[in-house]
Amino acid sequence: MYMQRALRVLGAIGVAAAVAIVATVPLATQAADHLDGPSLLTPPGGNLRADINDLFVFRASAGRTVLALTTHPAAGFVSPLDYATNVDYVIDIDRDGDAVEDVAFVLRFGPMAVGSQPYTVTRYTGANARSLSHGVELGGGATGSSANLKGDARAFAGLRSDPFFFDLGAFLSQVAGVQRDLIPGVLDTRGRSFCDANTNDFFAALNTNAIVLEVSNDVLTDEGTGEIGVWARTIGGSGQIDRMGRPAINTVFNHGADKTTFNQEAPAADRTNFETSFRATLSSFGYSSDQAKTIAEILLPDVITYQVGSTADGAALNGRALADDVIDAELGIVTNGQIATDCVGPHGDYLTSFPYIGIPHQ
Repeated sequence: MYMQRALRVLGAIGVAAAVAIVATVPLATQAADHLDGPSLLTPPGGNLRADINDLFVFRASAGRTVLALTTHPAAGFVSPLDYATNVDYVIDIDRDGDAVEDVAFVLRFGPMAVGSQPYTVTRYTGANARSLSHGVELGGGATGSSANLKGDARAFAGLRSDPFFFDLGAFLSQVAGVQRDLIPGVLDTRGRSFCDANTNDFFAALNTNAIVLEVSNDVLTDEGTGEIGVWARTIGGSGQIDRMGRPAINTVFNHGADKTTFNQEAPAADRTNFETSFRATLSSFGYSSDQAKTIAEILLPDVITYQVGSTADGAALNGRALADDVIDAELGIVTNGQIATDCVGPHGDYLTSFPYIGIPHQ
């Protein structure tokens, strides 16, 4: 069963070690955005069903783009399997570079019935993308199955394998400073290299809920080409619960109540409200003041930038494909170039066709 598999993963690294990593290394919670609430191992707003894990943007085929959002960290083990019926799951598109949504796709779910949940997909444009009013319903479906939508779009919602790959052990040994005898390129006292000793993909056995949309490029931009900004939000009755763009931004750079503030604000406010603290964090990594300012203004606002129609490359800040090794890129930033890899590569279960994310683990 799935729970037994997940327990084996936790047992392999040790629950105490996992908690120690999360407590001492901000990056360790970043299955890019899992459990990024203000306290240790808590979801935003205390709502696991509204907890965004990862966001992906990549080319599907000529003239088509995939927007994929994962939620529910360790679904079926830590999180429940059903989607919230009182939460809007939103993917936002900025067309003109001002970090304000010009297009919004919203999924809303009904109650579970006979093992699945019905859902609708609604598209909002212009000012309506900001108010989420007066949208166009594109259609819907039931969780676990693909659905065809208006405008030659497709949708999937339901349980999938977690596409994120990440070695907690490498962070424990190299970033948290627990095993300083393991340094890339140097053998430890037992003759092991860094990558010999650090190859445990903590998320390889875990599942997540996924929302996958495949849309025509001309829905994203007027001409079907050009750069867009993409981010995701979950919104409940009391307001915005969680949001993310690029992987690990909130988990690395914010702490305590700042995580909640960041999750609840809009990307357009990021530089005003958070650039100073981001620059201070980057300075603590060893960057000069000018370098810290440059990097902070690349990372903020927190949106995934993507040249529509191009091959995604998360490390180059152009979209994010499932197999993009964002952790290696993040390691380089956090260690100021001293560590270039966590020695873990992409999963082998990604699909070449819709819905792209691997089938769930049993």
